[in-house]
Amino acid sequence: PNFPLGITVAGVSTLGGNVSIGGTLTYEDVTNVDSIGVVTARSGVDITGASAGVNGSSNLILKTGGSERSRIDSSGRLLIGSTDSMNVGSATGDGLIQISRTNARVSQSWNAFTADGGGVVISLGKSRSATPGNYDIVQNNDEIGAIRFAGADGTDLVTQAAKITSFVDGTPGANDMPGRLEFHTTADGAAGPTERLRITKNGAIGIAGANYGT
Repeated sequence: PNFPLGITVAGVSTLGGNVSIGGTLTYEDVTNVDSIGVVTARSGVDITGASAGVNGSSNLILKTGGSERSRIDSSGRLLIGSTDSMNVGSATGDGLIQISRTNARVSQSWNAFTADGGGVVISLGKSRSATPGNYDIVQNNDEIGAIRFAGADGTDLVTQAAKITSFVDGTPGANDMPGRLEFHTTADGAAGPTERLRITKNGAIGIAGANYGT
């Protein structure tokens, strides 16, 4: 139907054909917007929760089969399999992407199907700039990235059992990034991991605090 400009439709309206809207369609004071079928957006979809948020909170919740599968909370964290953010491996380690499961092992799969010799790559990057896209040079002993292993101790998931960390190992420059790897484990009775093995920028190896060479 072609409605004149400024028309207001009150109550429930059922339209059996196609409806074309050239401007902005705004839903106000509704509990649910029920769409059966496929919703196609030609440019983009912007879903913004007001002060009350989506589904009565400031979270964007996605469901399939009537069950919640994931949510984006008010801090922008993607939570899969859990409704609450948690700290893992650090008191401030509430990651932007958190995956939890209760009925099977948590696993992720990256698969490359290419007719060449390339494989799957996981990259961890570090810049000293506070602005994404700016590449302020890192400095000697800056941490580039880490993998932390934490176990529940009856209180939380903060305490680490082990970690693998990469650091800048020297003075970096354009296309020059000296680095080292450190392997840490936590002793019985300790609250944090201790370095056990280090591989330096030149391949020298030190074990349990021994001379690492240069």
